[in-house]
Amino acid sequence: MNEMNVMRITKQQYTVQCMLDQQQMENVVYFIYVGSMITNDTRYICEIKSRIAIAKTAFNKKKAPLISKWTSIQGRN
Repeated sequence: MNEMNVMRITKQQYTVQCMLDQQQMENVVYFIYVGSMITNDTRYICEIKSRIAIAKTAFNKKKAPLISKWTSIQGRN
């Protein structure tokens, strides 16, 4: 059977117990939906940190070629 999870979105600190077909569903703190992180505390801190990390990785991959191109341009003067 497929694994099923449940997430209750609330600012209060408690979990909900759900049963489906005599099996208890697992409570989760977050999940990824259409590329965005949804959390149970209705805050976007994890989503923002995740996107910043992705942007840093992309920038660092492009930084080395940009620096080498810049230094070669500077050397021509």
